[in-house]
Amino acid sequence: MMSDDSFFLRDGDVVDCVDGSKTVLVDGMFLVPPSIGAKHCIDVHVTPILSLLKGNVRILDIGFGAGWTASALLDECQKKNCIVEIVGVEKSAEVYSSRKNLIAPFVSHKSIRDGVSNVRIIIDDATKIVGTLGMFDSILLDGWNEQKTPNLYSEDFLKKCFSILKNGGAITVNTGSWNVEENLIKAGLKVETIQHQYIESLVGWKK
Repeated sequence: MMSDDSFFLRDGDVVDCVDGSKTVLVDGMFLVPPSIGAKHCIDVHVTPILSLLKGNVRILDIGFGAGWTASALLDECQKKNCIVEIVGVEKSAEVYSSRKNLIAPFVSHKSIRDGVSNVRIIIDDATKIVGTLGMFDSILLDGWNEQKTPNLYSEDFLKKCFSILKNGGAITVNTGSWNVEENLIKAGLKVETIQHQYIESLVGWKK
């Protein structure tokens, strides 16, 4: 919950939450505070691909945001002695710059904030550049939502993601939408639905 002053904010402004964390206004919507975002990142994007985090892996993080998912991944890979390269794509420069002000409950967050060599950030529209980024062991798709950024969840875009996903790899998606599930299947993926406390998410495997 934000203060009453939130009604007078502009995109890119950072505000205090009642739990002591901070959030940022982007495109008229608030990013979830770290206390909620941390669990979302782990449940939706990290836990489903634990089996892939071994040896050397390359992961595409679409909707990089403030870097919470990347931070969670770096922490998990450190525990598993896995060497990971993360390519993060974020369309909003305001969201990405907010990483310097938002506190995430991950050991690696300071590295994400200050920049680390094995995390490459691209400020651009993923739908336009996804085919130019090489092959990946996993793709993490976390756009705003299907209504706000429909192109990221379209059959056409998911087919492009399928083409750069290595065999045995997975795409994690931050929605349980039946429409997105159908698009993942049409793209050639074997899909499973994961039930969380309040939401569902999807994982598409390239078999």
